[in-house]
Amino acid sequence: MKNIVLLIFLFIFQSCVTVENKPNESELPGKYYRIKEGDTLELLSRKYKISIDEIMETNGLENARALPIGQTIFLPDPDPIGTKIAKLIRSKENKVVSTVKERETAAKIMDFPVPGGQVFREFSRDKKNPYDGIGIKAKQGETIIAALRGKVIFVGDDGTKFGLIVIIEHEKNLITVYTHLYKALVKTGQEVQHKTPLGLVGTSGGVSFPRLHFQVRHKQRPKDPRLYLKKV
Repeated sequence: MKNIVLLIFLFIFQSCVTVENKPNESELPGKYYRIKEGDTLELLSRKYKISIDEIMETNGLENARALPIGQTIFLPDPDPIGTKIAKLIRSKENKVVSTVKERETAAKIMDFPVPGGQVFREFSRDKKNPYDGIGIKAKQGETIIAALRGKVIFVGDDGTKFGLIVIIEHEKNLITVYTHLYKALVKTGQEVQHKTPLGLVGTSGGVSFPRLHFQVRHKQRPKDPRLYLKKV
């Protein structure tokens, strides 16, 4: 009888918990959340510091106002680079004013950021193996170039897994991100052209071999760089 009571208690306790730990380390970092009365995407976005668009895309939600009570959704951990970019973009002094009409679709307008490098990891939205850019293996100290003309809006190391980072804002709401640098060759606020040297390949952030983690973001959202690169 005591065992039955204990099982009932555990069942009730677990049913009251709305946030669960991530299943295991191989999956997308984050947590599962069971929708309760009064929840909205806006409230969840503020509480867990995740964009509404990211919550909807991760869970395949089409209607931002339809959150059935009792439904379990997945809340990915905050994107440190995305969070930084959002703050930078809100700063008017760093804003690039576009004089060219934005294209509706991706176009192959970017140069490969490490001419002698080799792609070892592809962009992926798979929850079990996510990657929000491409991984480029290269020699230590090899030159990293700007994929597209634009304005440097950040250079620095915030102590994250990405190490030393350079972020460039371009026209057409595009942003490129270059991480794990050994050394930066540009400064915040600097205007750069196609193929301007930005920095040197390194292992900052604690990676096991020299590489560049390269991101392309459109309207601050990660996109597959291959959609924009002229050739890889």
